[in-house]
Amino acid sequence: EILSVTLERTSKKMYKNPILHSFSSIILTTITDSSLGPIVREAGVSCLARYVILMDEDVIMKKYKPLLMEISFMEEERIEIRAQALLAMCDLAQLYERFMSPISLG
Repeated sequence: EILSVTLERTSKKMYKNPILHSFSSIILTTITDSSLGPIVREAGVSCLARYVILMDEDVIMKKYKPLLMEISFMEEERIEIRAQALLAMCDLAQLYERFMSPISLG
């Protein structure tokens, strides 16, 4: 949660900062490591939502849009985690018109 608050207060101008990019592996680990439990994974998806808003649009479209979509459509995933991914996608759709364009999942 501390990282989420920090990311909310970070300027988009910082997206090229290497420290900011180092957060990516930490956030992605909280999402992909099921041994951390659903509460941590839900917080990870919420944190990812704040993180991706700081990224370049092309990075969002290529790397994070497919991930958020995959999480959103996983029927076996907990509804709270899926909801966090959907909220992130809504935020990104408000910011980037091309976020709404179709993509193919895996």
